[in-house]
Amino acid sequence: MNEFYELAKLFDVVVIFCFFLGIGMYGIISTVTDLIFLIHKTFRKHRIARRAKKNNLDN
Repeated sequence: MNEFYELAKLFDVVVIFCFFLGIGMYGIISTVTDLIFLIHKTFRKHRIARRAKKNNLDN
């Protein structure tokens, strides 16, 4: 019975570790994708403003 208890305790530790590892990976991936989206959105706004300014100078 003691071996079963040790196995269950080890399994519990592995499950908790995987849970926290998943939360950590989700946080990192979410932060990176949000940062990439923010950079892309900012660059796109800057590019549109630059084109509008260039078109105003041409007219």
